[in-house]
Amino acid sequence: MRIFCALSLALLGVVTPPLAVASSLIYYSLEKLAKDSEVILVGRCTGCQASWNEGRTLITTEITFQVSRYVKGFLGPQVTIRQLGGRVGNDAMSVSGMPEFQPSGEVVLFLGRDQSGGYQVVGMTQGRYQVLSDPDTGEKLVRAPEIAEEELVHTGKTRSASESAAVPGGHLTLDGFCARIQKYLEQEKP
Repeated sequence: MRIFCALSLALLGVVTPPLAVASSLIYYSLEKLAKDSEVILVGRCTGCQASWNEGRTLITTEITFQVSRYVKGFLGPQVTIRQLGGRVGNDAMSVSGMPEFQPSGEVVLFLGRDQSGGYQVVGMTQGRYQVLSDPDTGEKLVRAPEIAEEELVHTGKTRSASESAAVPGGHLTLDGFCARIQKYLEQEKP
């Protein structure tokens, strides 16, 4: 099943990093996510719809977001992405490393195109940052994806202090997080 899922990702032309082993992800820094993404948005999940492919060999899920803000690129007020995995009736397909979404959950998404022209989350679960509201102030804070270090295949780099700030207790505001991304994007310009 693990080999089947890895092959399925390759066949769909997913823009996420290849799986080194079934439960490993190639590490993406926040800077690499920002630079490798075609679109970066802040949005709220409005729905998830899973379905079988034509041959009933794969389950994919379409996830729709109401966009409140773009940090990079523009796709309109509503965006739908597709990813492998999901549940149709009693049948489920789970792909290790894929981000999970809950209706009404607010997120920052890093998106890139797949070979079919649609959009996928770059870096798999690494390209989905949760937005939370501080219960005392109502201020929006950003939480980094929760990925166990043993799931990451490092390329000689580790999470920087700035990335570690985007975790619970780090108090990185949504505005501060978006400003950090803009800084990375400005460094990219000639």
